Amino acid sequence: MQSDDPSRTMAALLATKEGRQLITLLQSDGGGALRSAAQSLRQGNESAAQEKMAPLLQNPEVQALLSKLNQSLGHG
Repeated sequence: MQSDDPSRTMAALLATKEGRQLITLLQSDGGGALRSAAQSLRQGNESAAQEKMAPLLQNPEVQALLSKLNQSLGHG
């Protein structure tokens, strides 16, 4: 499934076991990193958003789930 529509992508993500596991892991700090990264993106600061998400994205479990999701959603 390839879609540039964020709401469809999110729905597809949440429809999978791996997607729900990924969301749980990304909220492991209470969602603070996600909120902070989203705020940076709203301000147009993509590099700050990447920095804020980097520690979470370095988690091997997160990386494995992202890899599976990319394949299953047709992005990899």
